[in-house]
Amino acid sequence: GSEHREKAKKLLCIWFDNFLANGFSEWNSSVYIPIDVIGLLALYDHAQDAQICRYAKEALDKTFDILARNSYKGIVAASYGRTYFKNLIGRRTSEASALNFIVSGEGWLNQNCFSTVLMALSGYRPEEALLSLYKADAAGSVNESVQGEEKVRLYSYKTTDYILASAIGYRPGEKGLQEHVLQLMVQTCDTQIWINHPGEAVYFGEGRPSYFAGNGTLPLVEQNKNAVKLTYDLLEQEVSYTHAYCPLHQFDEWILKGEWLFLRKGRNCVALYAQNGLAITEEGPLKDLEVISYGKHNVWYMIVENMKSEEVLSKFGERIKDEVGHSAYANPIFLT
Repeated sequence: GSEHREKAKKLLCIWFDNFLANGFSEWNSSVYIPIDVIGLLALYDHAQDAQICRYAKEALDKTFDILARNSYKGIVAASYGRTYFKNLIGRRTSEASALNFIVSGEGWLNQNCFSTVLMALSGYRPEEALLSLYKADAAGSVNESVQGEEKVRLYSYKTTDYILASAIGYRPGEKGLQEHVLQLMVQTCDTQIWINHPGEAVYFGEGRPSYFAGNGTLPLVEQNKNAVKLTYDLLEQEVSYTHAYCPLHQFDEWILKGEWLFLRKGRNCVALYAQNGLAITEEGPLKDLEVISYGKHNVWYMIVENMKSEEVLSKFGERIKDEVGHSAYANPIFLT
């Protein structure tokens, strides 16, 4: 037994050193982080080795720092190293959200009870400085980090009204898997938009990547605060268009004008642009949930702003179109 224990400790120390240096290879994954938390909590609460207990606390602190910075109203709303469509649309059922609820009071308790039970019974709790990261700044705050051995550059902009997050410059033009490289959430976890290249033509298939989760071909992603740009050059794959998951019924109003789709939720407005034009899916199971743009080469923009005083959605649209055509929005320097 003692030999097994010493071997396990050496392996754990190697793993902890790597994790504390690099974070999660499947970055921000609300699916798999809770699985890691099971082991971390078990070691924190029950390991008899003081060094392993210290390592476990450091790893838990790093994990909840990641969750706090990338959560919006208790939902991990960020770019992910691995995700599934059911998790993208079933936000309240994520176990990461249940963990957030236990430590911060924001989130959703649900049917998942693996790490959740351990978290509820554990002596571990994040410190106040860490918990403060769950709160959004009304003026908006930028969070930049690097995760994984691939050194993936992650970026998010969080306000009290929305969060816009992405993976910057991650393997553009290469074949993707289940990486979720862009996420917008406005006011509620049901009002969200993301853009991807379908990895298969079947809507609800088993592919990895699938129709909505992951990318057949990864785009070049650039973001600066409330504005993001995606450039796609598709490989020879099953689907030759890109699209956005965009539940129109979650918005108060919307206007489609050629290459532009403008949407309003309260005083928050979203401008969605595709160089090759936009077409709303008008029939079938994705009716009013999908916006398609055809073509193997395409450029998308997404810009999120609050409406100016006395401004209506049509005027917002005109202003954004003018700014994109005549200002830094169209300048690569604007997008980091």
